[in-house]
Amino acid sequence: MIKKFSLLALSFAMALFVGCNKQEEPLPQPEPQITAISPASGLAGIAATISGKNFSDAKENVTVLFGEAQAVVTSASATSLVVIVPENEPGQVMVTVAVGDKKSAGFAFTYDVPVYPATLTSLNPASAQAGAEITLVGEHFGTDKTGYTVFFDEVEAEIKSVSETAIVVVVPDTEDAQANVILKKGDEMIPTVQQFTYEFAKTLTMGAIGGVIYEAGADFVVPVENLAEGDEATAVLVGKDGEVTAECLAENGTLTVFVPAKLKGDYKLKVFVKGCLPIESATEFAGYYLPQYELNLTDEKGDIGAYGAQSNVDGVGSAAKFQTANGIALSPDGKFYVTTIGGSVSGNNIGHSIRGVNPTTKEVTTVVSVDDLTVGKTKDIYPYHGTFAPNGDYYVVCKNGAFQIGKVSAADKTWSLITCTNTPAKYNESKGINFMNVIADASNNLYVADRDQSRILKINAGSTDITATIQVKATIAGAENNIQINHIAWGKNQQEIIVAGSDDLVLVLSDMNGNGRVIAGNGVKPQNKDDGTNYNFTDGEPGNTLSATIGQVTGIVYDETDGYIYFNDVNSCAFRVLVPGVGGDYTKGVVKTLWGHPSIASAKEGALKSLGGLVRLPDGTFYLTSNSAVRSVAPKAE
Repeated sequence: MIKKFSLLALSFAMALFVGCNKQEEPLPQPEPQITAISPASGLAGIAATISGKNFSDAKENVTVLFGEAQAVVTSASATSLVVIVPENEPGQVMVTVAVGDKKSAGFAFTYDVPVYPATLTSLNPASAQAGAEITLVGEHFGTDKTGYTVFFDEVEAEIKSVSETAIVVVVPDTEDAQANVILKKGDEMIPTVQQFTYEFAKTLTMGAIGGVIYEAGADFVVPVENLAEGDEATAVLVGKDGEVTAECLAENGTLTVFVPAKLKGDYKLKVFVKGCLPIESATEFAGYYLPQYELNLTDEKGDIGAYGAQSNVDGVGSAAKFQTANGIALSPDGKFYVTTIGGSVSGNNIGHSIRGVNPTTKEVTTVVSVDDLTVGKTKDIYPYHGTFAPNGDYYVVCKNGAFQIGKVSAADKTWSLITCTNTPAKYNESKGINFMNVIADASNNLYVADRDQSRILKINAGSTDITATIQVKATIAGAENNIQINHIAWGKNQQEIIVAGSDDLVLVLSDMNGNGRVIAGNGVKPQNKDDGTNYNFTDGEPGNTLSATIGQVTGIVYDETDGYIYFNDVNSCAFRVLVPGVGGDYTKGVVKTLWGHPSIASAKEGALKSLGGLVRLPDGTFYLTSNSAVRSVAPKAE
């Protein structure tokens, strides 16, 4: 039994030994398979990922062909290959993967058609006259002009044709002798910008503009050397707000320019003539616009109060009466306060009052009566010209030879009298104190015109103290004068004061230190002949406001927007305006009479006699006091 077991063990061991020494044969390599290529199309040089199976982890064992072109394998695994797409012609090719002697079936890949960017290399020719055809030379333009635009600086040119290497355009007119030529495809600019030089048939030379200020709708003539009748000319007025095209007429050696309607401000003149280099005036000129004004004479729109009535009666329209309407002030709510003066009976001025006027309803009411203004029936408070402070309080100067100002409170409409506690010494001992009008600044401080002392007195808001004295001086006829101040108004930004002289018969613009300069008027009083006709009334020459005759001024409205100064001229019986010239220089501007004239004799004819104050509503209508009425002057409808 033991012997039999030993034989079996031995046989098993021998069999085991023989089995361990036998060689196993390797399994055959399966064929690689492609399931996807990403991307499935593109250009040579891109990286593509080939997905599948039965690839190799060793990239040196893998061969990838795009058609007959071999790709570079950058990474490899059994299921993914990353390759660089080799060069080929546009179109579809079959991609194969070989591992050893096994090769996959083909998988489609599409080569895209390469797109080459367009480039601009030159202009042919690089100089020509406007209207000529030139060629933009370059590459890869295609043959479709759709989407192409060509600019000479900012001026677009007409495209005539497009080919692979050439774009033909018509040279447009521009403002300069040279222009940058820019080619765009859609919103994309095509490199590179080319410079073009304009050629001109002749050279124009512009002479001096014939004046310094022109009214809208007028025309002026400017000499232009080498300009010929029939030349295709364009006039452009260049101002701070841009360019305005003006009609013009070319003649031999001159160009007539027609100033556009409603033109305001300073402008230079540019002239464009086809085939010529544009020219520009060496200096600016000023343009201005004024509507036609009309004095309203009907009860519905015009007179508030009965012209010539000379008494104080509340009412509506011409049913109301004013003794003599004098000062007028516009309240923050759009209503007026009007002062009345005169009517002396037994030593008492029964006509003094302050009246409220509603310009919408034409209703007149009494705010402060003569009884309120009379002290003991022996001494009268003489309200002259007033103003509203920004806080709504109304202040009026009192022409009683004292340092007194009346006040109507905005809160309760009560009347009070303010007496200044510190009275400055007189500049002129031979004359008295004569307050003419008052204005208020943005902080409710008051500035009072003291005529006979040639000064402006400042009273701080809520105070009775005179805190500053401004003596206004200006040079007239070569000599420095103390200006007798008849009326004052704020100028630009309340940094200047417009001063109307009394005996000086000029308008003065003063700084806050009293340094003034004459801006209009020749110092001569407008007068009439014995037969009522005027002999020396004049608005003067445009561009020289110092040649105008200006009488005593009793009302001023300053337009902050355009700098126009509107004013009432008592001696001229006229409503007038001062328009600034070039650079805001009033002396180079113009004085225009908007309504009235010394020779107009009656109210029916539209007289503006015994003029007082002046205000303007937001709609452009002016209200002024004349004789015993409040009258309106408004722009005519256009």
